[in-house]
Amino acid sequence: MKIQTVVLGEYGTNCYIVSSNNEANEAVIVDPSGSRNSETEAKRIDALLIKNNLTPKAVLLTHGHFDHTGAAAFISEKYPDIKVYLHESDVELALDKNKSAAVVFLGHGGSIFLPPPVDAILTSDRESETIEEAGIKFEVMHTPGHTGGSVMYITETDGERVIFSGDTIFRHDVGRTDLYGGDQSAYKSTFARIRELQGEYKILPGHGAPTTMSEERRANPYM
Repeated sequence: MKIQTVVLGEYGTNCYIVSSNNEANEAVIVDPSGSRNSETEAKRIDALLIKNNLTPKAVLLTHGHFDHTGAAAFISEKYPDIKVYLHESDVELALDKNKSAAVVFLGHGGSIFLPPPVDAILTSDRESETIEEAGIKFEVMHTPGHTGGSVMYITETDGERVIFSGDTIFRHDVGRTDLYGGDQSAYKSTFARIRELQGEYKILPGHGAPTTMSEERRANPYM
C-alpha cells in the first residue's frame, strides 16, 4: 500500500491518495479539501494521480465540513464513475453551506461552496462496516463528536495498519465540537471504543502531523 499526502487549502487539510500494490493502478482519495479555489485544489490532486498513473475509484470523506469535501465535486466531474462515501448523519451538513462551515470560514456568503456529490451512504445501524475500493479493505468506524457523522477509515494492508482519522483524532488532541453537529458528550463513547482497538496503528489525521496509537495512548488526554 502506498499513501501520498497533499496538504490543501487555507486550513491545511491533509488529503491522502491511497493505492494498492496491484497491477490495476487504482486509488482512493481521502478528504479532497476545499478552499476559496477548490478547483485549484482538485487540479493538484489530479496532477498527483496522473503523475503516478493512478485511476481513482472512490472518495472517502471522514466528515462533511467544507475543508474536507470541497474538491470532491471537481474530482467527480472528471471521473464520473467514482464513488463518494459519507456517513448518513453528515449528508445534511455536507450539502449545506452554513452547516458545513463554508460561510463562516470562506466568507462571501458561501457563494463559492460546491457540495460533494455523495452517492455511497455509510449507515448508522452498526458501529462499523467494511468497504473495499481499489483493492483495499477499509473498516469504517463511526466516531461522532466532531460532527454527528464523523468516521475513521481503518485498513490493514500489506502488513501496514493505518487509521485515517479525519478530525476525530489529532496528535495529542481531538477535533473541536462547537460547530454544527459537534457533541462533546459523544466523544466520550467514541473514545471508549477507540481505546478498545488492539495493537499499534499509524494515525493519519485531517490536519497536522501523523501520529501513532501508542503515542496517543501515552499523551492524548482524551485517550
